[in-house]
Amino acid sequence: MAIAGGTLVIVQGKLAVAYGLQLSFLMTAVFELYILFYAW
Repeated sequence: MAIAGGTLVIVQGKLAVAYGLQLSFLMTAVFELYILFYAW
C-alpha cells in the first residue's frame, strides 16, 4: 500500500493540473478505496 500511495502523489499532481485540485483529491480517494477493496 505504501508503494501505491507514493505513486498516487505523482498521479494526483497530474490530475490537479488537468482537472483541478478538488477533483484530483476525489479521484485519488477512489483509487485508494479500490486498492483497499483489492487487498481485502
